[in-house]
Amino acid sequence: MRKKPLLHLLNHCNMKYVLTVFIAFTGCFATTIAQVSPEFVSGRIEFRIKNMGFNVNGMMNADGIQLKQPLADPTTWSIEGSADPATITTGINLRDKHLQKSDYFDIKNYPVIRLKSASIKANGKFNYEGIFNLTIKGVTRQIIIPFSVRKNEKSINIEGEFTISRLDYKLGEESSILSDNVQVKVVTGFKVL
Repeated sequence: MRKKPLLHLLNHCNMKYVLTVFIAFTGCFATTIAQVSPEFVSGRIEFRIKNMGFNVNGMMNADGIQLKQPLADPTTWSIEGSADPATITTGINLRDKHLQKSDYFDIKNYPVIRLKSASIKANGKFNYEGIFNLTIKGVTRQIIIPFSVRKNEKSINIEGEFTISRLDYKLGEESSILSDNVQVKVVTGFKVL
């Protein structure tokens, strides 16, 4: 006796039922994956600017960065984060306090710096380029940030570098001794849930 393939054993009604269950299951599975977000573990913003010809390095804390829709492909992600300019450190307390005042970060009126992705495209194996909206002191501008993503089953690490003009964001005034350009590096880590 010749065996019939499994598909021949199912009649038309059973086949519809099996397909409906399969589609519903895969739809629920895909929705579950799209809604899982890794847990933010750590983040910092490092910066460098020339002052009187010398590099001044500093950093501030990233309050939280969220990955929305973190599928396997980072081009589907939405990245949103904030930084706290009250945590700025440059190694000199007097300078740090001056940077928090109204002529620079004005932390009383603008306690948060925001960054939100508009689009992300692949730029190599682990490299990406995103268009982001950066808001400092109530001024929002689009910037391009090249960044890398390193993933494993337990963590996701993202690192990106870009340059902004401090004058675009009303950070100080024109100066012959202080550069307009600020190099910024963002480093974040996430725990995969």
